[in-house]
Amino acid sequence: MLKVCAFKGDDSEFIEAAGAVSDAYTLQRIPFASSMNAAQALAAGAIDAAAFSSITPVFMPPGAPIRQVAYYRLGSFIYKVLVPPGSPIQRLAQLKGARVGYMRAGPLHLLLLNLLDKAGLRANDVQAIALTAQDATSAFVSGHLDVLLAGMYSTCFQAEKAGGTAIATGRELPGFDGRNGSVVAVHEKVLADPAKTAALRQYLAQLQKVWRWIDAAPGPWSERIARITGATPDYVLRNRTREPGTHFLPPAQGMARQQAIADVFARAGVIRAGATVAPLWEPSFSLPAAS
Repeated sequence: MLKVCAFKGDDSEFIEAAGAVSDAYTLQRIPFASSMNAAQALAAGAIDAAAFSSITPVFMPPGAPIRQVAYYRLGSFIYKVLVPPGSPIQRLAQLKGARVGYMRAGPLHLLLLNLLDKAGLRANDVQAIALTAQDATSAFVSGHLDVLLAGMYSTCFQAEKAGGTAIATGRELPGFDGRNGSVVAVHEKVLADPAKTAALRQYLAQLQKVWRWIDAAPGPWSERIARITGATPDYVLRNRTREPGTHFLPPAQGMARQQAIADVFARAGVIRAGATVAPLWEPSFSLPAAS
């Protein structure tokens, strides 16, 4: 058995629809509300593997018993800098003094640092407020935020439905667009167990089959995501979190991208200076062949 984290609407939810079910092992999907919660459970050995933001492990304490074995890019268009109707803020350079809602220790935290850099602002030039996705949406719609950094279908859709306008997306911020991605991480005990290692490799092959199925049948996928998130199928398709042709990158490339992220947070004083991600990687793991 392989216990993996599951988020609402994540790729593992479509294994059956993609015809990728395997009899070689038993897959148990355990739901989590956030990447950080999943990472903490992974470090505690409560689950075997997790696919989550490549930013999350950067915030794990040194010596955490997790190892990353795979990396893949995420799209950046769904990550948005939103302002409410009638806002005087129409450009990033106008953010000074704004109340900015974001989620800490994830992609939106990186988005915050990158947009401040592009706008020529310092952290204390804005009022950055760390919130959950649900609280951030409520605060934005009720007028308690001047800017909302959003990056999930439900959050973005609800904010835009309420009249929010995107003045920028992650795609326009090179420091974000070229680095944002996901990793597959495991508890180190998995790599010491041949049966679990084989199950892990099978699981990664299943994810690749799901990606190819979504590329070939975006309609059924988007309709199901829309039901889960409350967005519309068209909105989902226009704001895909993964672009067509997604594949696992060589570990060295994933490590380099993640190290660049760690360097951004270190320069901002969010994590310790000189933090390195290399100890979190298992370079000897063999990825399954691309499907």
